[in-house]
Amino acid sequence: MLSQRTIDFLESIKGPFILHISDTPTSYYANIERLLKQIRPTLLIHTGDLADEYKVGRIPEHLPGYREAVARLLAIMKENAQQVWIIHGNNDDVSWLMKDKGIKLFPMSGSSQVYYGLRLFLQHQPVGWLNKYEYDFALYGHGFTNDVHKPEDNRIGELCYINGVRYATIINPYNKHFCHIPYSVEEIINRGK
Repeated sequence: MLSQRTIDFLESIKGPFILHISDTPTSYYANIERLLKQIRPTLLIHTGDLADEYKVGRIPEHLPGYREAVARLLAIMKENAQQVWIIHGNNDDVSWLMKDKGIKLFPMSGSSQVYYGLRLFLQHQPVGWLNKYEYDFALYGHGFTNDVHKPEDNRIGELCYINGVRYATIINPYNKHFCHIPYSVEEIINRGK
């Protein structure tokens, strides 16, 4: 599953590192589990909509299926990452997630956090323009439609805007380098439609 480039990137990290994901339909869970078992991130950041096909924010009947699916994903994440941070999405059951003491939950509207000196802005929906001197990374998800940032515009050492819908991203907090990993080729193709 991991490319040689990703393996080399991971081997270059000499300490804690972050994996960022977002908007995960249940069809991604097997690939996410394989990825987590391979890389064992120090911190896993999920920027919302943990079972993306369940729209509990609009369709209350989705709640039982959502909770069953997310319980499975939470177990996978907590088993394979030292810490799990979740920025809840518009289709997450916040009151239910708050009961899980094995995760740290943040509001979908935005949160500033620091991790080993790395200054992060975390939000569920696409992020507008931030002060480039205040943050190193803006991590978010929710889709491509309102995203004003292009992945090819990100530069190491500058404020980088990373949309977790596009791919999983490994971040080295010490040198601010990052590496993108497709969830899977077929799913990325289908997601871009």
